[in-house]
Amino acid sequence: MEYVLVWIALCVVTAVIANNKGRSVVGFFCLSFLLSPLVGIIAALVISPDIEKVEKKQISSGDSKKCPKCAELIKVEAIVCRFCSYEYETEKNNDTSIKSTHQKNPENLQEWMERNK
Repeated sequence: MEYVLVWIALCVVTAVIANNKGRSVVGFFCLSFLLSPLVGIIAALVISPDIEKVEKKQISSGDSKKCPKCAELIKVEAIVCRFCSYEYETEKNNDTSIKSTHQKNPENLQEWMERNK
């Protein structure tokens, strides 16, 4: 009985690995259940991720956004794209982002804040 539970648990691990790569959960679960969880885990680790599905999942979760210039995924909090240096507009009410972009020159910060009131 314990062997069956361990077998099924390892099949679930295979399905989770496949899901994180944007692959079929049911397909990899069945593969590992019928053949062996070891074969299923190896296959799930070796197979390349489905980039489109992974990107859609990250965007829909709110963790990432696509850069309009280079189409790479970056964090939502990013002010500048790390791939192409595209600068995003900051909100006027968000003082922390304003201060972080103008930390090097405080005089410019004061001028900028006066102009954008």
